[in-house]
Amino acid sequence: MNSDFDELFAPGKTIKPAAPDPLSPVQHEPAVASWKIIVADDEKDVHEVTKMALSGLEYFGKKVQLLNSFSGRETIDLLRRNPDTAVILLDVVMENDDAGLQAVKQIREELQNRQVRIVLRTGQPGKAPEKEVILNYDINNYLAKSEITAQKLFTTVIASLRAYSNLEEVSREVCHTIIDSAKVGIMVIDAKSKSIVEVNPAGQEVIGLPKEQIIYHNCRDFFFDDNEEGGQCPCHSVDEVLDHREQILRGKSGRKIPIYLSSVPIQLHGQQYFVDTFLNISELKKLQEQLRILAYYDPLTKLANRSLFMETVKHKLKHASRYDEKVGLLFIDLNKFKQVNDQHGHHVGDLLLAEVAKRLNESLRESDLAARLGGDEFAVILDKITGRDEASLVAQRVIDDLEQMMKIECVTCEIGASIGISIFPTDAREMETLLMKADSAMYQAKSTGESCFRFI
Repeated sequence: MNSDFDELFAPGKTIKPAAPDPLSPVQHEPAVASWKIIVADDEKDVHEVTKMALSGLEYFGKKVQLLNSFSGRETIDLLRRNPDTAVILLDVVMENDDAGLQAVKQIREELQNRQVRIVLRTGQPGKAPEKEVILNYDINNYLAKSEITAQKLFTTVIASLRAYSNLEEVSREVCHTIIDSAKVGIMVIDAKSKSIVEVNPAGQEVIGLPKEQIIYHNCRDFFFDDNEEGGQCPCHSVDEVLDHREQILRGKSGRKIPIYLSSVPIQLHGQQYFVDTFLNISELKKLQEQLRILAYYDPLTKLANRSLFMETVKHKLKHASRYDEKVGLLFIDLNKFKQVNDQHGHHVGDLLLAEVAKRLNESLRESDLAARLGGDEFAVILDKITGRDEASLVAQRVIDDLEQMMKIECVTCEIGASIGISIFPTDAREMETLLMKADSAMYQAKSTGESCFRFI
């Protein structure tokens, strides 16, 4: 046995060895909470002596659990599996002269573990001068093995546990302060059980429920899954990071709340969680809908405007070309509208246009689209028709409906319509040509002076 540890076996000192053999590098979590301490040394005797010295040690009601590694590489692997380790008693010289120092750099830089307390121990202090180590490496204590006594080891471990505990407490308070003061909703979900373990005040406000009615519930109680409107619950594999996306949150009384959601998997004390941040975008969605309506719909008649009409024609023709279908275009110009507008004023004229739009929609199928191109000019897209005969039936129905007397406030209006028709792909395969032919046919119908329809 290494003579550097002779003082641990001073006469009269009785140390009861721990029952389980902790020398295997593969460790398991205990049934109760404990302070995890990694003993990293390439000498088995050091592990045995450390086990005896710390046997039965308790701090704040938690026992010490020793985890053992015999090289710098094993130490890193063990810490990966036990990220809640409180202290590492780390030998400098193991598989090589600076294995311990390289492990320190990897722990702090690669693993980004700043909380674990690292106590360097070496039997060859000349290999790593104390001042240089203290200055250049992020360690918390440095001991030469020749100086270590049972009391000193005990004191060092207790001081390290106290420092780790204080760091945890500070980190916990900082995290709670940040989470509670955040203006966005934050929810922490257990990755295994899918239960909500924490939600901040902003999240409670979005959902519309107090904290006690949210935590310990399954996250699927608050997010719509794949089988419901709104998308999927953000409970995916722990390796997946969900960037901001739109999601539907189930609020109080089943209210659907549109949110932007970001879900990030984390590991905390050996357990895996999701941290979901979410923002209520109800007002934004309303604004987007208002902007969409302004961009694509005529404010007077509520029909599609020219922009939406042109985009829809392009889409319908592309689909029809792919699936060998026919599409009909109707260009409609109102007869006698100018007389009504000039005689009774723009107010009556506007109400008349709104009534025309209403009758147009009633004459069409749900798959068809009516649009106001401007003034008293309208257009209709007939989706998936059989040909000219079906287009003729629709055009005549429109004419009949518009010729019926309209009562606008106290004014009786009698108008009609001239309609030009073109059929894809019978009359043309290019959108511009198809539109031009429907427009030309409409002017031919109007030149007759009667309500009628024409093909080019």
